[in-house]
Amino acid sequence: MLLGHKGFRFFSSAFLLPFGAWGRFLPLPVKRGKSLSENNKNYKWSGGSIVNISSVHGKLGHPGHSVYASTKGAINSFTKQLSVELISEHIRVNAIAPGYIDTDMTSRLGDVKKLVKSATPMKKFGTTDDIAWAAVYLASCLLYTS
Repeated sequence: MLLGHKGFRFFSSAFLLPFGAWGRFLPLPVKRGKSLSENNKNYKWSGGSIVNISSVHGKLGHPGHSVYASTKGAINSFTKQLSVELISEHIRVNAIAPGYIDTDMTSRLGDVKKLVKSATPMKKFGTTDDIAWAAVYLASCLLYTS
């Protein structure tokens, strides 16, 4: 199993970030995924699983999240494409796209945290264990794709 994840916290409106700065952020998630795949290309896979970590922001709009959401959208697109390319090798490729997770990064949200929780169906943030167990499930033999 390969697990691709690297979090960063950079939120900006599309109009506030200078055009040249976009190049610092957009390629990161796909480069990381490509690097993981490339570093393991000589291994003779006979099945397996790649699990990328994305975000709900890769599909939903949220004010001030243009850069972050764009990188997560890139992960989603890369995951879909890689899954098509690797299925003949019996390698499953999935992405986990959680909402807000209780981490050091989200602990700095202050009063916004209450507002976000109130708009979340379960009225709470997810945990890192939630993500870990989802990754274990997606990587396990219990999940079969024909």
